[in-house]
Amino acid sequence: MKILSLIFVVFLTGCSLLQPRVVMVDPPQWPEAGQTLKEPCKQLKELDPAKQLNITDILLIVVENYGNYHECSFKKDGWNKWYDQNKQMYEQAIEEAKGKTKK
Repeated sequence: MKILSLIFVVFLTGCSLLQPRVVMVDPPQWPEAGQTLKEPCKQLKELDPAKQLNITDILLIVVENYGNYHECSFKKDGWNKWYDQNKQMYEQAIEEAKGKTKK
């Protein structure tokens, strides 16, 4: 009889130990952008008013500046958009997790 009551107590304790216990710790902060991503774009070339430039020289400088500007713009704008969207999703997930643990 003692063994039977002991088994009964073990089963009751075992069932209560299987209940999920959620412990919410402070979530890690969203990482800041790396220094290389914060670097400014290349300086655009300027025309030298003191020089006598041909139209081809002017056109080469314009084309190079155009390419540099759009390359930098594409990288920075795309990365900033990705970063902001993912940071927002991360913060929403943290708020939802905090809301679920309070209930």
